[in-house]
Amino acid sequence: MDIKKMLPFLDGESKEKLVTAILNKKCSDIELIHVVPFLDKEQINNLYQKFLTKEYDIDIISLLPFLDEDSIEDLYNKVINKEITDIDETVILPFLSSDKVKKLFTEYLDKISQN
Repeated sequence: MDIKKMLPFLDGESKEKLVTAILNKKCSDIELIHVVPFLDKEQINNLYQKFLTKEYDIDIISLLPFLDEDSIEDLYNKVINKEITDIDETVILPFLSSDKVKKLFTEYLDKISQN
């Protein structure tokens, strides 16, 4: 059976087991990117934390559309502060809130006007 077809019908516990199997490379029939849209916010945040702790090698870019606003901003701050160096900040910009982008722009204008 194609596990992708089952995803909409799996409960949270089953999805969590599937994610763990994928991250532990025990399930090669499906990639994490296919499961992420079916995960709840807590499961997405858990994946983000696993990325931060480097517990697993997770493609964080594929998680961006599903991360909450606070996690996106946290990630952006880590990138611009060079705590995370394997992601370009421009990849994250489209996922920042409009208020955050406006704030960054205002800070930029303030900075250049001081020079």
